[in-house]
Amino acid sequence: MTAFLPTVEHLASLPSVSAKADWLFRCPDGIYARSHSEIADVLITCGFPAGIAYADVRLMAVSAVRTFEGRLPIETEVALVIAALDMRVAAATRGD
Repeated sequence: MTAFLPTVEHLASLPSVSAKADWLFRCPDGIYARSHSEIADVLITCGFPAGIAYADVRLMAVSAVRTFEGRLPIETEVALVIAALDMRVAAATRGD
C-alpha cells in the first residue's frame, strides 16, 4: 500500500483476515473517518470481530480530543494497543 489510496473495495477483495488486518493497520485515519460503516460491513461479512473492534477504536481515536501536547489521551492509546494486539492474535490464529 505505497502508491494508492486504500479503498474499502480493496479491503473486501483481500483473501484472508491476515491481509485484512494488515490493511486495517496501514489505513490512514481519514479513511476510518469517511468509511467506518463500510469497513465494519466488510469485517462483519467475513466474520472478523477483532477487526471490527480495532476499526471502532481507530474511529474513536480519530475523533478524540487531544491533550495539551497534541497526543491522544492515555486511555485511547491503551485501547488502541489492546485492540491491535487482539486483532493480530485473531488474524494469526484463524489461519485462512
